[in-house]
Amino acid sequence: DISYYGNTIDQETWSGLLEAEHNGRAGLMHDKEWMKRNIQGAIKAIQDFSPTVVVHGILAEAAVASQILHVPNFLYGPIPLWDHEWMESVLCRDVPDAQATWLTDFLPLRIRQRLMHVLFHQRVKARTAIMDAATECHWRPTEPPSSIFRSDYYLPTDLGSNYEDKFKLGANIKFVGPMYRKTRQITAEEEESVQEFLSLDVARKLFVTMGSSGAKEYFIEAVKAIIELGIPAFVALAPGRCSIKDIESAIGAVPHHVFLTEKFVPADIVASQVNVVVSHGGQGTVQTALGSGTPIVGVGMQWEQQFNLDNAARQGAAVRIDRRKWNSYSIQ
Repeated sequence: DISYYGNTIDQETWSGLLEAEHNGRAGLMHDKEWMKRNIQGAIKAIQDFSPTVVVHGILAEAAVASQILHVPNFLYGPIPLWDHEWMESVLCRDVPDAQATWLTDFLPLRIRQRLMHVLFHQRVKARTAIMDAATECHWRPTEPPSSIFRSDYYLPTDLGSNYEDKFKLGANIKFVGPMYRKTRQITAEEEESVQEFLSLDVARKLFVTMGSSGAKEYFIEAVKAIIELGIPAFVALAPGRCSIKDIESAIGAVPHHVFLTEKFVPADIVASQVNVVVSHGGQGTVQTALGSGTPIVGVGMQWEQQFNLDNAARQGAAVRIDRRKWNSYSIQ
């Protein structure tokens, strides 16, 4: 089971909710009672810990709870949540992979952009569950819906060049670049497989990780590509999304040069010692890869992950593959 702000949910349900959220269907953020319990859990955590400041990575519950308790909060992440209009302009540049179909592919770009503006406002309207839950917890909105993430300081973990010419930046915005906790040492539980992989004396190595976002079929295609390439790779699977058993059932016996694990992996250490990171575009993986100077081959599972990969691609640090074209051939 998974504990989230004091609320418990089983792995299978959690996986299903994430899948729905990633594909633009009703997910966790649309459930008022779930959000209300999480906000209450965040309020209790802040009251128990009595922090001077709350630092969070785009967590509505943490932002709302800190506002209710009048505790300063710092928000870090790549998305410009302080500017609603700019967010809309970015998200409506084209139909994201998660919503694209053969029909949208044939539509002119201008029509696709108009459709995305409609979809954007529908998604914003659907987020009223968060607003209602927050209001019932005695939160007072100022500029819905972006006020949910109202923060005292914004710390975009990206390059300022991706934003500075788009809108006026306030004094409370500081671009920090990659920001993550650096691993000081590998734990005994992780050591055996990680050390064995890192000690391989070969010219090329790969690291595959997709967090909680990567669905089973995406992991399987990545492993197939690795096997066909014959390059040693460390594959961090996500329990509840894709297991070692799932890989073996789909592929059969996995060669010795492919290291599979369902345990926590010190991503910054592994990313710094491989040639390419194969990723879903999540913040943690993108930040550790860029911080290590390691290029990325990725597939965005949801819009902000696609946004992360596109920003990295514009700097020549990544290649993003369309979700519908993610297969062993395209990965190679």
